[in-house]
Amino acid sequence: MSKTRGKTARTKTTPALRAASDPATPAAVLGQLGGSPDAETRRAVAGNRACPPGLLAELAADHDPAVREQVARRRAKLPATVAQILAGQHPVPAAQPRIRQLVAARRDCPAELVVQLSHDPDMQVVAAAVANRACPPARLAQVAQRYLAAQGVPAAGLAAADQTLSAVASNPACPPWLLAQIFDAPVAKKAQVQAVRHLACPPETLDKASRARRKTLYKYVALHPSTPPAALGRISQASTTVGVLCAVVAHPACPTDVLEELASNLSPRVRHGVAASPSCPLPVLHRLLRSKIPKIQQAAINNQNMPPHVRAMWQLVH
Repeated sequence: MSKTRGKTARTKTTPALRAASDPATPAAVLGQLGGSPDAETRRAVAGNRACPPGLLAELAADHDPAVREQVARRRAKLPATVAQILAGQHPVPAAQPRIRQLVAARRDCPAELVVQLSHDPDMQVVAAAVANRACPPARLAQVAQRYLAAQGVPAAGLAAADQTLSAVASNPACPPWLLAQIFDAPVAKKAQVQAVRHLACPPETLDKASRARRKTLYKYVALHPSTPPAALGRISQASTTVGVLCAVVAHPACPTDVLEELASNLSPRVRHGVAASPSCPLPVLHRLLRSKIPKIQQAAINNQNMPPHVRAMWQLVH
């Protein structure tokens, strides 16, 4: 085994591979290495951030899928023409779905190409395209409409429908009205989570999520800045998960009656969250000052609602 390891290590440190990976290698040398019969060398050139655009376009049409995939995975900006070659917009060796998926997910993928890839026959490619922030809201709505009615989705396609709707709901450009529809979709399970996590999720949908009796939704509803007070109160009654309750008491809209109730929670983390809440009423802070846990006491005395004279007296005594 050690011999094999040694052989692999020597292969990865050949002069050709080192030069192919080095951004300081002259373009002319990279051009020669890009024509190497060794696929590993061509892959290294494809991953080199200094690879010239013309050479990159040639490697995007390489007969070896691993080389083309390396081009698609580049961290450096990908020229639009190269992205089009990888996506199969020009005559190239059969563009693999995995490569089209990588192109569709790239932040620098041109909007026109993202829209084209959202029509791809492969659902993984479509999901990557509609999750891309360059995909326009109108196209997001078109894709989502296929799956919003359960009647139009065959049983075998329910998982793919949920995946696609999840991708649409994860897009930062997804409009609030579409998020609300996705949440209500009969086929949506994972998509409901993505809709609730979205910053544009409407308060009405968040309130509906707090009534859904799906424990996986509670945390995201409690963390969302637009969650209404009534929904927070509902979650505080329905959930016993410490992380969820901590998110509830940390929320700016948390009602004072919820804070009063959770100040007696068995979890020190939850009680500490109550003591640190800017909405915590003064009587509750006085009660938490009697806690035997120093961290809770400190949070209560440092709370902005604690009168300065009480804080000064406390510091003198303690």
